Amino acid sequence: LTALKSLFLDSNKLESLSPHQFSNLTALELLFLFDNKLESLSPHQFSNLTALKALLLSYNNLKNLSPHQFSGLTSLTSLSLSYNKLENLSPEQFLGLTSLQSLFLDNNELSVKEKNLLREGLVSIDGLTVAL
Repeated sequence: LTALKSLFLDSNKLESLSPHQFSNLTALELLFLFDNKLESLSPHQFSNLTALKALLLSYNNLKNLSPHQFSGLTSLTSLSLSYNKLENLSPEQFLGLTSLQSLFLDNNELSVKEKNLLREGLVSIDGLTVAL
Protein backbone atom coordinates (compact mmCIF):
# COMPACT_ATOMS: atom_id res chain seq x y z
CA LEU A 1 0.00 0.00 0.00
CA THR A 2 2.94 2.38 0.32
CA ALA A 3 2.69 3.19 -3.42
CA LEU A 4 -1.02 4.08 -3.20
CA LYS A 5 -1.73 7.41 -4.97
CA SER A 6 -5.46 7.92 -4.29
CA LEU A 7 -7.67 6.99 -1.36
CA PHE A 8 -11.41 7.62 -1.45
CA LEU A 9 -13.04 7.29 1.98
CA ASP A 10 -15.88 9.70 1.33
CA SER A 11 -19.48 9.01 2.42
CA ASN A 12 -18.58 6.21 4.83
CA LYS A 13 -20.03 7.66 8.04
CA LEU A 14 -16.56 7.65 9.61
CA GLU A 15 -16.64 9.16 13.09
CA SER A 16 -12.93 9.02 13.87
CA LEU A 17 -9.52 8.14 12.49
CA SER A 18 -6.65 6.55 14.36
CA PRO A 19 -3.72 8.97 14.82
CA HIS A 20 -1.42 7.10 12.44
CA GLN A 21 -4.07 5.92 10.00
CA PHE A 22 -2.23 7.24 6.94
CA SER A 23 1.38 7.36 8.15
CA ASN A 24 2.69 4.68 5.73
CA LEU A 25 0.97 6.13 2.67
CA THR A 26 3.81 8.47 1.78
CA ALA A 27 3.08 8.40 -1.99
CA LEU A 28 -0.57 9.39 -1.49
CA GLU A 29 -1.61 12.35 -3.67
CA LEU A 30 -5.40 12.41 -3.23
CA LEU A 31 -7.24 11.84 0.04
CA PHE A 32 -11.01 12.19 0.02
CA LEU A 33 -12.59 12.18 3.48
CA PHE A 34 -15.61 14.35 2.73
CA ASP A 35 -19.18 13.53 3.76
CA ASN A 36 -18.35 11.62 6.92
CA LYS A 37 -19.00 12.37 10.59
CA LEU A 38 -15.50 13.32 11.69
CA GLU A 39 -15.51 15.64 14.71
CA SER A 40 -11.76 15.90 15.27
CA LEU A 41 -8.39 14.97 13.84
CA SER A 42 -5.21 14.10 15.69
CA PRO A 43 -2.67 16.97 15.58
CA HIS A 44 -0.32 15.33 13.07
CA GLN A 45 -2.89 13.21 11.26
CA PHE A 46 -1.47 14.01 7.82
CA SER A 47 2.15 14.98 8.57
CA ASN A 48 3.78 12.07 6.67
CA LEU A 49 1.78 12.71 3.51
CA THR A 50 4.37 14.92 1.85
CA ALA A 51 3.21 14.01 -1.69
CA LEU A 52 -0.43 14.88 -0.95
CA LYS A 53 -1.91 17.33 -3.47
CA ALA A 54 -5.60 17.35 -2.56
CA LEU A 55 -7.24 16.87 0.83
CA LEU A 56 -11.03 17.01 0.98
CA LEU A 57 -12.52 17.22 4.45
CA SER A 58 -15.79 18.96 3.58
CA TYR A 59 -19.15 17.92 5.00
CA ASN A 60 -17.92 16.63 8.33
CA ASN A 61 -18.45 17.91 11.87
CA LEU A 62 -14.97 19.34 12.49
CA LYS A 63 -15.00 22.07 15.14
CA ASN A 64 -11.30 22.76 15.71
CA LEU A 65 -7.98 22.08 14.07
CA SER A 66 -4.65 21.90 15.82
CA PRO A 67 -2.17 24.73 15.11
CA HIS A 68 0.04 22.34 13.11
CA GLN A 69 -2.73 20.26 11.55
CA PHE A 70 -1.34 20.61 8.03
CA SER A 71 2.38 20.95 8.72
CA GLY A 72 4.58 19.07 6.28
CA LEU A 73 2.04 19.14 3.44
CA THR A 74 4.26 21.17 1.14
CA SER A 75 2.83 19.58 -2.04
CA LEU A 76 -0.79 20.31 -1.14
CA THR A 77 -2.50 22.42 -3.82
CA SER A 78 -6.15 22.08 -2.74
CA LEU A 79 -7.64 21.94 0.75
CA SER A 80 -11.38 21.79 1.30
CA LEU A 81 -12.82 22.32 4.77
CA SER A 82 -16.23 23.62 3.68
CA TYR A 83 -19.43 22.66 5.49
CA ASN A 84 -17.95 21.84 8.86
CA LYS A 85 -18.44 23.53 12.22
CA LEU A 86 -15.09 25.32 12.40
CA GLU A 87 -15.19 28.32 14.74
CA ASN A 88 -11.56 29.38 15.10
CA LEU A 89 -8.86 29.38 12.47
CA SER A 90 -5.68 31.38 12.12
CA PRO A 91 -3.69 32.17 8.97
CA GLU A 92 -0.65 30.54 10.60
CA GLN A 93 -2.36 27.15 10.28
CA PHE A 94 -2.02 27.43 6.49
CA LEU A 95 1.23 29.36 5.95
CA GLY A 96 3.43 26.26 5.65
CA LEU A 97 1.36 25.10 2.69
CA THR A 98 3.67 26.62 0.12
CA SER A 99 2.01 25.00 -2.93
CA LEU A 100 -1.58 25.78 -1.87
CA GLN A 101 -3.70 27.24 -4.66
CA SER A 102 -7.27 26.64 -3.41
CA LEU A 103 -8.57 26.84 0.14
CA PHE A 104 -12.27 26.27 0.75
CA LEU A 105 -13.57 27.37 4.14
CA ASP A 106 -17.12 28.39 3.27
CA ASN A 107 -20.15 27.37 5.33
CA ASN A 108 -18.45 27.05 8.68
CA GLU A 109 -19.15 28.92 11.89
CA LEU A 110 -16.45 31.56 11.50
CA SER A 111 -17.28 35.08 12.62
CA VAL A 112 -16.93 38.05 10.26
CA LYS A 113 -13.86 39.09 12.26
CA GLU A 114 -12.29 35.61 11.83
CA LYS A 115 -12.98 35.69 8.10
CA ASN A 116 -11.36 39.12 7.74
CA LEU A 117 -8.30 38.05 9.72
CA LEU A 118 -7.93 34.97 7.51
CA ARG A 119 -8.25 37.00 4.31
CA GLU A 120 -5.63 39.50 5.48
CA GLY A 121 -3.26 36.82 6.80
CA LEU A 122 -3.41 34.64 3.70
CA VAL A 123 -2.70 37.42 1.22
CA SER A 124 0.99 36.51 1.35
CA ILE A 125 0.43 33.15 -0.38
CA ASP A 126 0.86 33.85 -4.10
CA GLY A 127 -1.98 32.72 -6.35
CA LEU A 128 -4.15 31.45 -3.48
CA THR A 129 -7.91 31.46 -4.00
CA VAL A 130 -9.83 31.46 -0.71
CA ALA A 131 -13.55 30.74 -0.44
CA LEU A 132 -15.02 32.01 2.81
